[in-house]
Amino acid sequence: MNRRLFRLLAPALLLPLAAALALPTAVRFANAPAVAGQGGGVVPGRGGPMGVAPEDPTAVELLQLSDGRLLWAELVEGTDAGLELRRLDQGGRVTLPWRMLAPAVERDLRLRYGLLDIDSEELFVTAQRVPLVGGRDTIGLIVERTDEALHLKTAGSLLVLPLTRISGGATDIEVPAREIFTRDELYQSRLADWTEALSEGGAKAAKAHESLALFSEQLYDFVRALEHWRAASELGLERADLSSRLAQAERKAAVQEQVDQLDAIDTLRARGKYAEAKLGLDSFLTRYPRSPLLEDRAKLATKVEKDLGRALDKLVPQRWHFWTQRLIRDAARTRGYQESLTWLDEGLSEEVVANVVEEVQELAPGLGAADVRARWAARPKGRPHSATYGNATWLLGPEKARAGLADPEAEKPEEAGEKDAERNAIEERVKRYLKNQEQASRSSNTSADPEDMELIWKDFGSNVRAQWMLAYYAENGGDMKLERVGFANCRTCGGVGVLEVLSTGSAASGADSGTRLTPCPLCRQVGLVRRVHYR
Repeated sequence: MNRRLFRLLAPALLLPLAAALALPTAVRFANAPAVAGQGGGVVPGRGGPMGVAPEDPTAVELLQLSDGRLLWAELVEGTDAGLELRRLDQGGRVTLPWRMLAPAVERDLRLRYGLLDIDSEELFVTAQRVPLVGGRDTIGLIVERTDEALHLKTAGSLLVLPLTRISGGATDIEVPAREIFTRDELYQSRLADWTEALSEGGAKAAKAHESLALFSEQLYDFVRALEHWRAASELGLERADLSSRLAQAERKAAVQEQVDQLDAIDTLRARGKYAEAKLGLDSFLTRYPRSPLLEDRAKLATKVEKDLGRALDKLVPQRWHFWTQRLIRDAARTRGYQESLTWLDEGLSEEVVANVVEEVQELAPGLGAADVRARWAARPKGRPHSATYGNATWLLGPEKARAGLADPEAEKPEEAGEKDAERNAIEERVKRYLKNQEQASRSSNTSADPEDMELIWKDFGSNVRAQWMLAYYAENGGDMKLERVGFANCRTCGGVGVLEVLSTGSAASGADSGTRLTPCPLCRQVGLVRRVHYR
């Protein structure tokens, strides 16, 4: 847009905006003379002076609004509520909400007034995660090992862990430095690195103050950061964002107590104490309802919620699998066969959820069973688990035990030469035998003389029972996602389901010699061991 066209269109652009903002119809332009024919700057039908050049054009800036329109205004002050503008006609002030400015303009002005946090990289150190008995762990820096305990340093304390409470080896992990060292410990350590440069003065000292100022910001120590930025500025440090850094440090140093409280809340978040962090956020809002750090608090609240969500997404599946195995292992020691089947179908799922709900209360008080089930259902795909029916596969019955097994006839390759007659004869005999046994089972009244399933179940042993129950629950309980089913041949009959017994005959009894087929005593003619893979 050229200068002449801008002069003609400027009143049309600015008058609707002035009405929307309750600004006076008299808006002064920087370096813009009155439009010809307006009679000394009066807009016909409006009654207000337009286009009168300000006495000090350098005090007026052209602002772009979020809808694309332009506004000339004298800037007075930037606050959390918005940008205060000078009303040029009356000398009064109008607060323009930040959201009404174009994003780039808003950012520049917030930086200018120190109202926008300048991102600084958080300081991390290497510490150790130590697993504890019971499935929990603790994080700290191992400073000493003895025959009886580990000594872990954390910020402001030294934790002594007896070896009897430790369930495994420690692993290295990157954590925020403020979890391990106090603010003063970290600052004094960095100050020692720059002592010589500070004593030399000049450009080296300016760089030292710059480094210490940035480091202090990482520690959320804005009082020290302000001191170093001021010293660096006085020594002639050239940095594009120096004024913005100074403004931010001044704003936060004035409320260092509030900064420290937010920092303490952030430390609780980093340590996984989300419930305490939420209480701290609520307390901050109650104590400082008009704090200039409300935006910082809002960002921290969002971070707490995101971290809590990630922690729950990890914890719920982990504890669900833990309690599934734990409850089944306990039940396998005491429950009979029929009682176990009923419990697996009706009671186990509810008990697992109840235990998981109880455990997550430490992270998220008030989280209910429906929330736990929703997070379990939406769990990410992780490493698969497996369980086997083992030698008790036959309890499922032949049809269920073989469900998902590929048809051997369909996979049998074409034979190039003459078939093995003897082998085929054996296979045919086995097929006829199994068919006859199945027919006999259907024809007989098995209820008249049933097998004592409770005794058979008890003879399997608790470990076999636990694996069978876990496999059954994973495949039929409805809570797990079945990945695949695997099969292995019975180790006694080789997958045939029967054994071929050689008889030498007996002259006394008159029995003939030869071979006969008998059911496999291990797999009960099923011939397979079924394994399920689930998550």
